[in-house]
This record gives sequence, structure tokens and C-alpha cells, in this order.
Amino acid sequence: MYATDKYDGHGMVLKKSVVGISVLCSAKRMWSPKENEWFNSFTQYAPDNTKLHVEVFVEGGEATDVIHYLTDCKPLSMRVTGIETWGGRNMCSAVMEAIDKCCKSCSLQAARWSLWDTNIDYNNLAIQRKIEGFVFKSCSYAPDQMYKVKPVLTADLVISGFVDGKGKYVNKVGAIKCVDGEGKEVCTVSGMTDKVRFSLCVADEGRVIEVAYQKVTRDKRLRHPRFKRFRDDKTQMQVDVIH
Repeated sequence: MYATDKYDGHGMVLKKSVVGISVLCSAKRMWSPKENEWFNSFTQYAPDNTKLHVEVFVEGGEATDVIHYLTDCKPLSMRVTGIETWGGRNMCSAVMEAIDKCCKSCSLQAARWSLWDTNIDYNNLAIQRKIEGFVFKSCSYAPDQMYKVKPVLTADLVISGFVDGKGKYVNKVGAIKCVDGEGKEVCTVSGMTDKVRFSLCVADEGRVIEVAYQKVTRDKRLRHPRFKRFRDDKTQMQVDVIH
């Protein structure tokens, strides 16, 4: 098993078919790649029947910055996270050399994969490095069986209100609004069990809850917050301040 850093960006796949046509596949469908140097380099150097898995990100930025940079035609950081072939072709030195030329001829860099170390706490390491997390897979170059591990942080916050539920939660609580120790609204929390959701009422405003989240965004809000438990052992004066 191999591991590498996960940046807060967007992943995409470049495909080159047997007829030499390169296609950009991205869940975001954000831009046309044909004017990009790295796209033209891939078209020139990559062998037919090759897929290049690429991660696009802004150094020290967030995923939302990628779209802004594209709109303003600002340079982005990109790196190769995997190489794949199809149509009966096997990985060979020729493919690796072609991808290396592709990387060197433009701004692409190859991700540094290292053997998974069972003695490393990757959750804490991601927090220390201030990265989005880690990606793991079974092979250092192929994209098979890739999965992400993102850090889990927690904060004690105060319930400041509720969002009405929809669908099967009509007339119930849909989400919980939370403020930190300075009174700033920092997240809207969901992820409660139905038992907890159905028990919530206006009287619970001011109650302290523990919230799990991934990171603090630039606008001082929690990313991917979810309810963890009530903290009735704490008062509003003991909750966390989100910086």
C-alpha cells in the first residue's frame, strides 16, 4: 500500500485514444483544456490508450480557488497521481518515459508516493502539515483502489438555532445552527440520528454540542461539520473559539 498527500483541489483524467484524440474528463467540467500547455504536452508525448490522472490545486489554497484561477487565467499547480492503460496494454518503461517527458515539458509534477507506514498516525500528520489529507492505493503508479483519508477535528459549540427539515424531515429539525465562543456562526450541522433529530426543540437553543469537522475555511467556517454528541457537562463559557 502506498500513500501521498491530498491537496484541496480537483481531480481529473486525461485520456488519449488509439486515434490520437485527447479528452478531458472532469466532474466539474470547468474549462476547455486545449489552450493549456500541459494538455498539449500530454497530446504530444503520451502513448495511445493512456489515461493520466491529475490533481489540480492552488498552493496553500482551497478547492474553490481553482475555479477562480481558471476564470482569471492564473497559473495553477498540477501533479500526476496515477497512470493507466487499457486495450490490453501493460505498463512499461516506454509509457513511464513518455509521461515523464509530459511532466517535464510543462508545469506537471509527479506525486511522491511512499510505502504506507503502520506506525504513522496519518490523521495527526495531515493536521500538522495543514493539508486536506492523504490518498492511499495499492500501486505507486496505477490509480486502482484509491481511497482518501481526511483528518477529523472536533469543537464544542453552542446551538443558536435550527433549519427546517425537508422531505421526510418536514416539520422536524433539518440542521443545527452553531456559534463559537465569540458568538460567531461557524457552521450548520447535520448528521444526527433520527432519535436525536426528533428530540430537538427550541428549548435546546443554548445547549452545547460536540461537532466533528474536516478543516476551518478562510472565512472561519467549519468544513463538512457533523453532529457528534451533546456536551451537557460544559457551559457556554467553555466552548471553543474558531480561528
